[in-house]
Amino acid sequence: SVFRLTLPKGYKTPQHVHEGPGPRYVVKGRVKIEEGGLAREYGPGQVFWESGAVMTAENVSEAEVELVVFEIAPQP
Repeated sequence: SVFRLTLPKGYKTPQHVHEGPGPRYVVKGRVKIEEGGLAREYGPGQVFWESGAVMTAENVSEAEVELVVFEIAPQP
C-alpha cells in the first residue's frame, strides 16, 4: 500500500509497528526515526527504510512533516 502521512509540529508517535516493511520518502520537514535502538533524522528528498519492527517517528522541524509511506504487506 501507499499513503501520505503528516505529522504536526512537535508530534511524536507512540511505539508502534506497521503491517510490513518498506521505503518512506520525506516530502517536507525533518523526521527523527527510532528503530532497533538507533535514531536517525531525515529531511526533504530523502528516503529511508523501515523494517516493520517497533519504532517511533518524531517531527523535529519547525513545521509539519509530510511523508509518503510505501508498505510491503500481505494482501488481505
